[in-house]
Amino acid sequence: MSGYLEGVRVLDCSILGPGALAGFLVDFGAEVIKVEPPGGDYVRAMTWPIVHDTAPDGSARSNSLMHLHLNRGKKSVVVDLKSEEGTAVFADLVASGDVVVEGMRPGFLDKRGVTFERLCELNPSVVVCSLSGLTVVLCDLDTRGSSIAIALNLLDDTPGFAAACRLAGRGELTAEEVARLSAEVNQDGVRFSVLTGLPRASRWAEVAPPKSRTVIALLSTLFDVVIVDAGFGAEDNEW
Repeated sequence: MSGYLEGVRVLDCSILGPGALAGFLVDFGAEVIKVEPPGGDYVRAMTWPIVHDTAPDGSARSNSLMHLHLNRGKKSVVVDLKSEEGTAVFADLVASGDVVVEGMRPGFLDKRGVTFERLCELNPSVVVCSLSGLTVVLCDLDTRGSSIAIALNLLDDTPGFAAACRLAGRGELTAEEVARLSAEVNQDGVRFSVLTGLPRASRWAEVAPPKSRTVIALLSTLFDVVIVDAGFGAEDNEW
């Protein structure tokens, strides 16, 4: 008995838990091709138990039970989307597919030139589903003393938040500018963005309300969690 989605090709670019969505599409008969980065989806090595078996080419392989469950029945291909060759391969896959499921860091595909508009150019009938896990931005406003930015090995004089406030004051702050000004941090496997850079109290006026409130309001539409760390520099009458 054929499935409801027989003949439908799905490109699954998600990682970890969101891979379950395309797994259900496999259950309904779709051909799902899991597009993995070099080194593979790290869900393969997460959680016990690890299943050891033999790959089709005869080599030994190990995958977690979670991976085998979430990605059951999928085909797999390694594509380095950070390279021009990889982007070209991905474009060919999109042109030959029906559905694209992506769960990458917000903005990653856009930076590679693979915007939603580009996907539609490659395949006008393509269905695109974007998934996102919990996305977090930290606004580090420390003006004196040790800051979280330094703890994360970021330069504390990178004026990301202050620059965002200046743009907000001119009515020019956009999601693209937020992405440009943010530092991407991977801490123990957890990825989040940081807007930092107020090492001197003399610069506190740059982020005074209402500009700072405008920035945080925009951030709340782009991220699931917005953390404002005022460190030792924010007095009650300054915020």
